[in-house]
Amino acid sequence: MKLLALLSKCCLAIPVTFKVDFRGRHVAPGGPHLVGSFQEWDPSATSMVDGNGDGIYVATLDLPASSHQFKFINGSSLEDTETPPACSSGQTYSRNYGYNNEDAYRQLEIAENATSAEVHLCFQECQPCDALSLCKMVDCGSDLVLKDSALNVPGETRATCCRDLLGGGWRTPVVVRSAGYSDGNRAEFWLDGELIHSTGERVVTVVEVQPALLANYLSYGWRAPVKHKETFDTYVDSSKLEAYLSTVPSGHLLLMGAVDEASAMLSPHAKAMIGTCGAKSIQQVGFRSSYALIGQKNGSALSEVALPEGSGHAVAVAEHLLPHHVYKLCKMYNCYWGIFRNVLRADAMETPGHLEEHCCERAKQGEQSLVVRSEGFSDGNRAECWLNGQLLYRTRTRGLTVVDLWPNMTVKHRETFDTSTLVAYLSSTATGNIILVGAVDEASRGFSQEAENLLRQCGATFPKPLPFRSSYALIGIKAGRALSEVVMSELSGCAVAVAEVIPSEQVRCNQYNRPAGFVLKADAMETLGASLETCCKAAGAGEQVIVVRSAGYEDGNKAEFWLNGELLYETSKRGLTIVDLWPNLAVKHKETFDTHADCTTFIAYLSSTAEGNMILIGAADEASAGITLEAANLLRECGATFPRPISWRSSYALIGIKGGNALSEVVRRMEDGKAVAVAATLPPNLQTTTTSTLDRFMPVDGGMDRACRGAGPSDNNPNYYRVVSGIESLLACKEECMGSEACVGVEHSGSRCEVWTRPEGIQASIHLARFTCLSYNAAVTTTMAATTTRATAKLFAAVDGGINRACRGASASDNDPGNYMVVAGVQQLGDCES
Repeated sequence: MKLLALLSKCCLAIPVTFKVDFRGRHVAPGGPHLVGSFQEWDPSATSMVDGNGDGIYVATLDLPASSHQFKFINGSSLEDTETPPACSSGQTYSRNYGYNNEDAYRQLEIAENATSAEVHLCFQECQPCDALSLCKMVDCGSDLVLKDSALNVPGETRATCCRDLLGGGWRTPVVVRSAGYSDGNRAEFWLDGELIHSTGERVVTVVEVQPALLANYLSYGWRAPVKHKETFDTYVDSSKLEAYLSTVPSGHLLLMGAVDEASAMLSPHAKAMIGTCGAKSIQQVGFRSSYALIGQKNGSALSEVALPEGSGHAVAVAEHLLPHHVYKLCKMYNCYWGIFRNVLRADAMETPGHLEEHCCERAKQGEQSLVVRSEGFSDGNRAECWLNGQLLYRTRTRGLTVVDLWPNMTVKHRETFDTSTLVAYLSSTATGNIILVGAVDEASRGFSQEAENLLRQCGATFPKPLPFRSSYALIGIKAGRALSEVVMSELSGCAVAVAEVIPSEQVRCNQYNRPAGFVLKADAMETLGASLETCCKAAGAGEQVIVVRSAGYEDGNKAEFWLNGELLYETSKRGLTIVDLWPNLAVKHKETFDTHADCTTFIAYLSSTAEGNMILIGAADEASAGITLEAANLLRECGATFPRPISWRSSYALIGIKGGNALSEVVRRMEDGKAVAVAATLPPNLQTTTTSTLDRFMPVDGGMDRACRGAGPSDNNPNYYRVVSGIESLLACKEECMGSEACVGVEHSGSRCEVWTRPEGIQASIHLARFTCLSYNAAVTTTMAATTTRATAKLFAAVDGGINRACRGASASDNDPGNYMVVAGVQQLGDCES
């Protein structure tokens, strides 16, 4: 009567069909009902009927054009009313973050000109069931668990798919889903809302989890760890399954799922061993059954489901109660490095501990603490290196990451390598350095014997074979022993190497370390050395030593300029700094130009300064962004070969001559360390009378990117020179020349040195990138026949302009190998000149 009274108020009612889909859901006795504002929210007034047995219940009412509110009820009591999703009443928070608002309702708008209307929805959802995905464990976060009956039921809200964890304490949801051959043929394993394993492999798959480790991992929000996972083919034989189960420690969680056909050779003893994990329904497993178990070794089953073939998935759902006392794991940064100088105990990393005495110990006098933590792809996929509680480096880049420390514990270099570049780097780094190595993702493929041998030189005992996607951590000493080394196979957790080190008393060679009468060796800056012989050499008569030291933003952020051990200028200002010296080495000007933003003033200054002046340039912070082609060309006029592109935040140092050659030029990419340029020169009054032996080498046609030739560019007779391989620097190539009878010049590229002995000398060159051609006069400092003068500040004279010219003998085609010696491995012209 109430409904008729309401409808009688309006004569323009239209038929409205309400459909609610209950497929996959339990329907209460008496069937669903419709409740709404149009019938004064009476839960028993409007029943709904499934006329064709398809799980969709229908009720049709005549309603006027207006706004109506309603809900569906699974039964006939308001206690059974759905808590509709927020899509019905605009409350998005409840849809996204938890259950729906019990006071919410669904909304229906009927237009004035409508002749009929239909509502078709899935119970508890915003859409029809056909438009919904199926409930999965992943839909329920770690604070909820999948409803036992909801897996693969159409639904996208937590109200449909999930329920609260029951009981007290800290619990985590566990789900095992098994499908035999005829029911889907797959097994899935879920922990804390995350799929930890999925397989279609025959037959019984077991996933083993250590509860204490699980608790600690989840306390940090990390991925749930798996101690072991394996599939046993009990269709053929169950002896391997029996042997494995006998080794599992008491209390460990064992998740089991059957795929395909598991019963054929599942022996009574195997069933008894599964029974030690609390299983009872294992005795009911028959041909192609689906079987899921969440058990505890020597304990009770948390959940177990066995279904005969054709009955659908077997889904075991449980809540695992984690240990009551959950400690965080000891970390390098748990130990306070301050007044008390505490370090992580070598045996404590990654073990449970919430008090400092559990994790740390007092450092010995001068002791420093190092930690390398490696996680392969399946165990976290990261490498970290720590020093005294400070993170030195962290990366997710695939391969082997190396952090190279000088013996005084300062960082020399850090990089992630593939095998080929790892070999090159470890071969070149200094003896005595501390080498930290951590694997990320997958580091074993392509690991060569040469790489293995070089790691063994750092004390490693297990560099090969590294298991696929293993975690590997090493703290070693180049040409020494390993201080700590740990390897863990995939899914066994992270590898953590911990060591305490007392740094060496050695210091780096620096310009200001030298005593009077000595100069820093050109190749010694920033290397380690405790003796005068390591760092310095006796100064020549009147010799002046210049050092430019550049550090980009990530490498120290400073530019320094030194003359004979005295600091001329230092700055941390962004851009390129110029120190301009007169030929007598007196300072004319010093200024920092912000070439990150604009290089107009930089161009103006370099354009205006005098020819023959010595130009010192050092980068700080970020100097590359605003460098134009005009600026690059002006740097080239000072002898620079690498002014553009200087990479982002790189370190760059140049000692050049305006209108002449570079005496030294060094560039380092960001995080590759400082760039240090070192050069020795003579003031003008001495240059005309005194010349060092190395000053007798002069560029042919500019020297850089030029290959030597004889009488002409096509003259490259092998009799002009002899080839010396394995020569890594131009300096070494020059020394080969000076030690050879009748040497008239050198050509150098990479690690190849040509020592030229052609009697007529190098008379021509051709353009070849990365080649350097120099002429040599063993008697006096003169140029080649084609060159008549030399600027006082230049140590080498250009042949045919020098730049982009390769040396030749009598003509451009004369490149007789007998005329030169090849020294390989020299990367800079300055080194080649040396």
